[in-house]
This record gives sequence, C-alpha cells and structure tokens, in this order.
Amino acid sequence: MKEIYSKATSPKVRNYRFESKEIILYLIFGSTGAISDFIIFKTLVDKSIDPLVSNVLSTCCGIGVSFLLNSRYTFSEAIKLKTFMRFFLIGLVGLAFSSLYLKCLIAGFGITPSYAKASSLPLIAGLQYSGNRLWTFKKS
Repeated sequence: MKEIYSKATSPKVRNYRFESKEIILYLIFGSTGAISDFIIFKTLVDKSIDPLVSNVLSTCCGIGVSFLLNSRYTFSEAIKLKTFMRFFLIGLVGLAFSSLYLKCLIAGFGITPSYAKASSLPLIAGLQYSGNRLWTFKKS
C-alpha cells in the first residue's frame, strides 16, 4: 500500500495533475476570452465593419479578458507590465494567424465571417496556450 501511495504522490504524478488543472483552467478562461472576442467580432461585422478590422478589435478585447483571468487564476501571477506585454505579443501572433486564416476562408472559399472566425478559435487557442505556457508564464 505504501508503494502505491508513494507512486501516486511522486513529483512526476503531481506535475501531471498540476498541468492538467492548468490546461482545464486555461480552457475555461481562454474560452471566456474567445467568447467575448467572438461576440464583439459578430457585433462589429453585423454593423458592416470590415471582418479584418473587426478581427483586430475583437481579438484585442479577447486578449485583455483572457490575460486578466489567466494571469490571476490559471498561472497565479501578479499582473505585471512585462507579463502583459509577453501575453499581448503571443496574442498578436495569434491575431496574425487568425487574420490570414479569415482572409483565406472568406475571400478564397466564400465562408461567412462568423463561421470563419468560429472555426479559427480552437486553432488559435492551442497556439496561444503553448506560447503563453512556454514564454509568458514559464516556470523558473
């Protein structure tokens, strides 16, 4: 019994549990940012604002929401300018990819802006999680 307990509480298992919890929280708070991003995007597009302009504005809002929630609850970091700047830069990389993706789907395949934006969110979320985990909130 003692051997089972020691395996279950080994550093490797604890790290796995921690990373699983971190990923779940990131998904929850990242989804909150993505939902706010999508709602703002849809509202702007419905008001006849260009989809790429709408994408820039909505993504910046989504980055802000996601940063506030993830820095506080997922990565338990104090809000610092350096951390925000890194998070924002990762967000801009995601913005570049999503803008290119939207342009291809809307202009190239005739997909509606809302469907194109919705399909981009999971791809961009994975990219941004990796970047933020490895650079913005890396463990020393």
